[in-house]
Amino acid sequence: MQEELEKPDEVVSAMRAEMQRNEERLESEMRELQEEMKRAKDEQAAAIRLADDRVMHMQEELEKPDEVVSAMRAEMQRNEERLESEMRELQEEMKRAKDEQAAAIRLADDRVMHMQEELEK
Repeated sequence: MQEELEKPDEVVSAMRAEMQRNEERLESEMRELQEEMKRAKDEQAAAIRLADDRVMHMQEELEKPDEVVSAMRAEMQRNEERLESEMRELQEEMKRAKDEQAAAIRLADDRVMHMQEELEK
């Protein structure tokens, strides 16, 4: 009968040992899962950083055309202003040339008139 009473202690002891092993196994699995979750979070953070970098790069690339267009517009504006200035200078030169031509024609007319007067005398 004593043997029978001792058996439940063995059963209880075996059950406690099994529970201890299960608890240790679960704790080990829990640590592995936590490490795996940390790795996954780190990978996710790295992927997010990479995506952010790509977005920033794309945004910079998209902004560059604006800078190029702006620079081109500024260059066109400078060219337009230079051409307008040159055009004004050419118009002034043309006016001077016409004035000189008109003065030369008047002078020639005066000479011709003077020569005619001289011939008529």
